[in-house]
Amino acid sequence: TSRQSATPKSCTQTTCSWRLRLEPVAKSLGVPPGVKIKVAIADDSRLVYSDDYRQGWKAGFEAIGCDVQVFDISVLRRIGTTTMSPYRSRSMPGTAKSIADQICKWKPHLVWCHHGRAASNDEFLLRLKKDGLRTAVYLCDEPYESGETTRYSPKFQFVFTMDPCTIEAHRRSRKDRDGVYYLLKLVNEPL
Repeated sequence: TSRQSATPKSCTQTTCSWRLRLEPVAKSLGVPPGVKIKVAIADDSRLVYSDDYRQGWKAGFEAIGCDVQVFDISVLRRIGTTTMSPYRSRSMPGTAKSIADQICKWKPHLVWCHHGRAASNDEFLLRLKKDGLRTAVYLCDEPYESGETTRYSPKFQFVFTMDPCTIEAHRRSRKDRDGVYYLLKLVNEPL
């Protein structure tokens, strides 16, 4: 099956270190011990200057023992994020739900959203939430876009940022202050 043991036959010091850090994440996602975490990457393939991230997320999750599948959500950029407008999804009715249905069929433990603008579509997130899927957003342009990202980061259960100064802004942007916030250091920074 696709949910095999998360422990590979060989384990380098780096991947073992990350696997130990991954155990609390697996527990918070409700993944039983010994089961691979399934990560669906909601890929906004039209995001400019993000090819390195787009390729790196899949490779990185696989390197720490996750089962990964990539879903292109770039069409959600054209739809928008608001549910209040009577014109939402007029150009492509049902598209956001259809993309979310594809992800739900795979039954991931986590839906990883790079940047979050396209993935913050309410119809898309509501469908994922209906199936009980957990969502995470990585905000790569902090602090430059925190004025915008604090408006949509509350829609995700997990918020990752590369700037420690914006964690509090994202916490305050939620009505209930709940959520999980992480500082995701760059690869070239010591842990």
